[in-house]
Amino acid sequence: MARKAHLRTSRTWRTAALALLSLPCPAAVSQGNSIELKNGFVFVNVVVNGHGPFRMLLDTGTTTSLLDPAAAAKAGLVYDHRVVLSALDGEHTLPATSTAELRIGAARAADIEIAAGPMRRVLEIDPRAQGILGQSFLARSAYLIDYQRKKLWLGEDAIVRAEQLPLALAAQRANGRTILPVTLQSGGPSWRLTLDSGASSLILKCSARCPWIADPHNGQFVLAILGERPALRGTLPHVDIAGARMSSVQALLVDTELPDGLDDGVLPSSWFSAIYVDGSSGLVRLSRPR
Repeated sequence: MARKAHLRTSRTWRTAALALLSLPCPAAVSQGNSIELKNGFVFVNVVVNGHGPFRMLLDTGTTTSLLDPAAAAKAGLVYDHRVVLSALDGEHTLPATSTAELRIGAARAADIEIAAGPMRRVLEIDPRAQGILGQSFLARSAYLIDYQRKKLWLGEDAIVRAEQLPLALAAQRANGRTILPVTLQSGGPSWRLTLDSGASSLILKCSARCPWIADPHNGQFVLAILGERPALRGTLPHVDIAGARMSSVQALLVDTELPDGLDDGVLPSSWFSAIYVDGSSGLVRLSRPR
């Protein structure tokens, strides 16, 4: 029987007490792990079950990781359950394992869930991509993505480096997602936006409560898993995040909910030079928006 586990919603957040991530002392990994940026999306090399490395899109808005079928075969995945990927073209049942071992640089984690299946949208971003790295690995420790230096830090090294980031706020967790309070109108309510490295635009699922935007016109939004979808594009006067204000912000308004409806939209992490997330404490630290 297939287990219902959307890639953008899947399993319950695992606490730090369950983490199996092992790291040497911070000095040994102080240089961080190299990442590559392509149109604002983050790619990192990941060793799976001792094979690879495989080029994977780092997607903070996805819980279950994914390998394409060829990479999954090379990694020797042994499937023990099935998951259901919910995408714009419907639902896809995929084989998955819960026992994979992943390594990025010196950091390792065991018993990681990875599904195997096609990823057409990711290949459009980068034809060399072989998979998607989601929260099934990232949730095992604190992590810091540094867009400016093109580095990924994990564990204690991420914690130390995060102290340099000026904006701090408490995040909510919902099925593996990191959800931040964001204000779009002076005196208005907070919007619950997922901090997502797999998104290229600010997206609001607003229907009847959409905020005012200047110069509205039809457009598209892009999510790494879901692909493109029609939306109304325009400019918000400002966006406030943890006391930092951005003016004249491009946004996409969607009149229908994305799968699961757990948040009010998506905040692209590429807006910031660096982001830090510690799921065990709920602390998020950010650079000032670029």
